Amino acid sequence: MKIRRVEPEDELYPALLKRFPSTARYLADPKDTGEYHFFAAIDPAGAVVGGAVIDIGGLGFGPLKDMTIGFLENIEVDEAFRRQGIGTALLRAALDYAWQRGAQNVRWTSDWSNPAGVAFYERCGAGVIPEGESPDSVETYYTLVVLNPKRVATGYGRGRVGLLPA
Repeated sequence: MKIRRVEPEDELYPALLKRFPSTARYLADPKDTGEYHFFAAIDPAGAVVGGAVIDIGGLGFGPLKDMTIGFLENIEVDEAFRRQGIGTALLRAALDYAWQRGAQNVRWTSDWSNPAGVAFYERCGAGVIPEGESPDSVETYYTLVVLNPKRVATGYGRGRVGLLPA
């Protein structure tokens, strides 16, 4: 299995856009200032069996407006290819790219109705912040955060968060 970053001019780009329709909508919106980066998991036959998309940039508002962060928009692996390390490899590729681009942290959300997804992210070292009042409330989700390991090594947010297993 190969993981690689996919540029808009790449032949795999349309296939990734089909996987991530919400991101495709963002890209079509001229008001959206996101900087989206795509990663594909490609099987030996050349088929896309998974993908990830991350938005990297400044917050643009508030006291942290100049902070560069990443927001993991989505990560997906075809069901037949799950539990083979592909999701972890996609997450690692997206995070490594965010760190290279200067992100201090990467955040994303996962719905309460996706306990397997939350467990996966926790196994990968993400810090989980429960949001909402209960699993039964409307629009409840978890916020997940991973800190840049270089910043963790200098004392910022010491702990397990952001340290993916080798």
